[in-house]
Amino acid sequence: MKIKELLASKKIALLVAVGVGVLVVIGLVYWAFSSSSPFRESSKPSENSRDSSNGGAGGSGDQTYTNDEVDISFDYPSDWEIKQEYFYETAAGEKATVPTIILGRKSDSANATSNQISINLRQASCMGAGSVAYESAGSTKVAIYTQPGSSQKCAEATADGKDKNGKTTPYALISFFDDQSVKDVFIEVVKSFKATS
Repeated sequence: MKIKELLASKKIALLVAVGVGVLVVIGLVYWAFSSSSPFRESSKPSENSRDSSNGGAGGSGDQTYTNDEVDISFDYPSDWEIKQEYFYETAAGEKATVPTIILGRKSDSANATSNQISINLRQASCMGAGSVAYESAGSTKVAIYTQPGSSQKCAEATADGKDKNGKTTPYALISFFDDQSVKDVFIEVVKSFKATS
């Protein structure tokens, strides 16, 4: 009889442990997706960034993005906008020293996965995206990857900018696109990208 009681108490203990484990997992999932979680990224523009219309080369109506916090600027067309801008923060609370910036056409959704230009997007890369050709964007080389059998392409370049501490640091620019005009805007953004001080 004692063996049956012992087995029953072990089953109860196991059920309690599984129940507690399920509650812990549910709590962690809720925390990870709640508004105060460090996994969430803010897409509101930085207080230290601004856009201005500069008439562009030849009066094309380009705008200039400037971020005074990291002393960078670049030009982009007037029918494009900054879709997101944030300083990434890890789960441990460590903040990036360079901003992530997503540009896209005003007519496209902020959640589009292609035909946008990303600057310092975490873990984004064109590597392995097919054959590569190179184009010039001023003094910067732009790699254009083409996946065989697909209209999707990927453009990638690196430009020097500054971080929050004033150090010169590389900014990674990347775009997955199937519209040739996006590649043209990418080249212009890379060409005009600079540290302002």
